[in-house]
Amino acid sequence: MNKLKQFIFKLLLPFPAGVLVALILWFVATANILNIADKSRHFTLDLLSQSFPYEEAFGSYADRMLFIDIDDEALNKIGQWPWPRQKISEIFNAINLQNPAVVGVDILFAEKDRYASENIAGFFGIQEEEFTQLGVLDGDKLLADKMSDFPYVLAIAALDDDQEIEENQTDVTGRFVVIDEADQFLYQADTLLAPIKEFENTPGFGFVNTIKREGKIRKTPILFSIKDEIHPSLNLEMVRVAQGTPNHVMKFNDVGDKLLIKSGEVITQTDLDGTFYFHYGDMNRFNTASILDVMENKVDLSEKILIIGSSAAGLGDYHSTSYQEDIPGPLFHLQVIDQILGQRFINFHPVYDQIIYLLTVMFSITLCWLITKYSVYLIAFALPISLAPLYYLSKYAFLGFGLIVNVPLALAILFFSGIATYIIKTFIENIEKRKIQSSFLQYVPADIVKNINKESDVPSLGGEEIEATVFFLDIRGFTSITETLKDDPNLLVKVIGHIMNRVTDILIQHEATIDKYIGDAVMAFWNAPVKVENHQAKAYQASLAIKQEIPKINAEVKAMLSQEQSKLINVNFGMGLSTGQVVVGNMGSEFRFNYSVMGDMVNVAARLEAMTKEKKKTILAGSLNFSDEAIKNFKAQGIALKFIDDIAVRGKKEKIPVYAVE
Repeated sequence: MNKLKQFIFKLLLPFPAGVLVALILWFVATANILNIADKSRHFTLDLLSQSFPYEEAFGSYADRMLFIDIDDEALNKIGQWPWPRQKISEIFNAINLQNPAVVGVDILFAEKDRYASENIAGFFGIQEEEFTQLGVLDGDKLLADKMSDFPYVLAIAALDDDQEIEENQTDVTGRFVVIDEADQFLYQADTLLAPIKEFENTPGFGFVNTIKREGKIRKTPILFSIKDEIHPSLNLEMVRVAQGTPNHVMKFNDVGDKLLIKSGEVITQTDLDGTFYFHYGDMNRFNTASILDVMENKVDLSEKILIIGSSAAGLGDYHSTSYQEDIPGPLFHLQVIDQILGQRFINFHPVYDQIIYLLTVMFSITLCWLITKYSVYLIAFALPISLAPLYYLSKYAFLGFGLIVNVPLALAILFFSGIATYIIKTFIENIEKRKIQSSFLQYVPADIVKNINKESDVPSLGGEEIEATVFFLDIRGFTSITETLKDDPNLLVKVIGHIMNRVTDILIQHEATIDKYIGDAVMAFWNAPVKVENHQAKAYQASLAIKQEIPKINAEVKAMLSQEQSKLINVNFGMGLSTGQVVVGNMGSEFRFNYSVMGDMVNVAARLEAMTKEKKKTILAGSLNFSDEAIKNFKAQGIALKFIDDIAVRGKKEKIPVYAVE
């Protein structure tokens, strides 16, 4: 029953606790409680993007792209934004002359030109017709002409609230062919903020909305469903317009867990809701040119993919990624286009995650079992090696297939289940250790008990065979002491207690384990429960130390007695020691046990103690290892051995040599 209890406390309790933690975390991950699975995926994507930047892992089309920046220098020179549309049309004309591949305009032209002739005429209180006769042209019409016959894509915005829109807004129509209702899971918006009517002949329109989580942009919608119309993002529309194809074609992939959008010869993959994930690199790889340099024809724009926006303070929009901070918004469009051209798509597959979670739970159960069976230090050494394949799997899946394996959450399941098992195991071991300490404190000093290995078992019936040195001491003249003090039992107990305390102190100083007190005798041994190096020599040294203290002990005892009593009492000792194989362990029953030794060497030590009277020696020692070399070694340690006799041991043919220890 005792062993069964130990097994339950040491194994079953920590093990199911760890398994329970693993199962709870598995449920939390599977159910995505508190969005923990999403956050872990985002963390994984951040970590992988930082470890394997896009341009280093896959190369880049950045040399074919350019960010035309309406920077602070341009605003200082031309004036505050918005500029007159006539001025913008001049800039666009300079761009058109170089035949770019496509021009994305990350600017919302949702209002008419504030410098339009009607506004200026009204300001001066004259008729618009009179003003136009002065040769002032309509800036909006000029700009519209510059864009209608060239590959421009203007920004639009998807709005969540169904707010009232100006009547003079372009009626933007989605250019999509949808197969098998592939649009049923797309992001929904209530309305659309589009450019003014004058720009309706622009080749393309795309929204510029982003999705920001925890202050960072990791993904962006490239499809929106607005009042049964599907609209592309600015970057996706730029891909279509650059190829001159009339429509996007959208359908499910073969598995049905992704969307495929075919824009001309280029195919883009997204999640079912139209979300596109970034694989970031160094966003500074995209070249930037001031719009002033474009106006002065200092920049080569031929066949380039252009995005026009602003980094100016108060005008430009800035966002952060896991890789960099404060990145101008237009660069994100170039990142999307770069990934589309490079066919680099990031995938999150819940089914694969569930497989990883399940395998992790199974591995966690194994880990919990190992923690209950083996040293945690061994496991801590082996675990990183065993987890190396998980790292390479994650790396291979990411670089080879764009697949995000949710390793952090899997490791969390593994870590916390293992920690739970270890904590409870340690708690139980501490309880067991206190039991061990309380069991041995009556035999060995506290500082030695503290050194007992924490992996030790709670004392139980049975034992182990070891080599030990057994010691017996008997008080000579004990009868005269009891006869002299029989009328004063308190003093008798006090005297015997003092003698035993002095003997015990010396034994403990020499690392002995006190076995028991038997009336006027003491039994002790060395080399258990704590291993004692050179235990035989230490036992002899302890015996010699006791012998040396006999005069002091006599003086201390006589000081406790009357003058008449002291004349009748003289304390002396007989000590017997034997070294050899013994069985050590807890002897007795579950109700009461005693940590002790048994075997022939115990009987030999007792016989030698009795022989001290006959041989008129204080200390006699017996052992089968008394070689000439051993005797020399003892002598070098200040222990002189004098041969006395050989004694026979019951059941053994070989006699044991007996020496006096002096």
